[in-house]
Amino acid sequence: MANDSLVTARVIGDVLDPFYSSIDLMVLFNGMPIVSGMELRAPTVSERPRVEIGGDDYRVAYTLVMVDPDAPNPSNPTLREYLHWMVTDIPASTDDTYGREVMCYEAPNPTTGIHRMVLVLFRQLGRETVYAPSWRHNFSTRGFARRYNLGAPVAAMYFNCQRQNGSGGRRFTGAYTGGRHEDGSNNFDDEDSEDSDQEDEDDGGLSNVRWRILLARDDMNDLFEHNYKDMKR
Repeated sequence: MANDSLVTARVIGDVLDPFYSSIDLMVLFNGMPIVSGMELRAPTVSERPRVEIGGDDYRVAYTLVMVDPDAPNPSNPTLREYLHWMVTDIPASTDDTYGREVMCYEAPNPTTGIHRMVLVLFRQLGRETVYAPSWRHNFSTRGFARRYNLGAPVAAMYFNCQRQNGSGGRRFTGAYTGGRHEDGSNNFDDEDSEDSDQEDEDDGGLSNVRWRILLARDDMNDLFEHNYKDMKR
C-alpha cells in the first residue's frame, strides 16, 4: 500500500487512489533529501529539486508530476490541482535530468495557508507517449493517468509548504473518508489562513510552544514535589 503519510494527509483521496509503491523515489532540495510529510518554507523549494528514481531496466521510462491540491487556499482550493512541474521519459535508475521537462518547474509560493505539494511517479507505456497539458490550473492527476494509460502510480510523496513568515501547522478535523467534500474542500483546518492570522497564532502557531511550556512546568512541579517529599523524610 502507499505510504501511510499519504493516507494521513489525504493525498490518497484528494489526489490519488490507493496504490502500491514499487519503485524507489528520492527527492532532494539543495542536495538535502526530504521525507514524505516534511515541512518546508517557500525559499527552500525555490530551486528545482533533483529527483532520483529506482528500477534496473534503463529502457523503462517514467513520468514525474508535482501538483498542489490546495491552491490557491486550502480552505477553498478552486484551482485544485495546480501543476508545478512535469518531466517525462525519465529512464529507470536515473534522475529527472535524464528526462524531458515538458512543464518547467514553478516554485511553490503559497500566499495563504499551508499547501501539500505532491510528487507522483508513473510508468509510461513507452517513450514519447506522454505530453504536457495546455495549462497548469485545475489539472487532474487521475485524469492525466487515464488519458495516457499510465495506470496506478509506482511511487509518490508529498511535503507541506508555506510562506517564509507563515506560522502554524496542519491539523485534522475529521476522520478519513477516502474522498473529498462536495465543495472540493478537505478535512484540514489551515491554521495559517489569511482571515485568521491572530487565531492561528493563538490556536496553532504557538500551540506547540505552549505545549512544551506546559510539559516543562509539569515536569518542574513533579520534581519539586519529589524533592519536597524527600526533605520531609
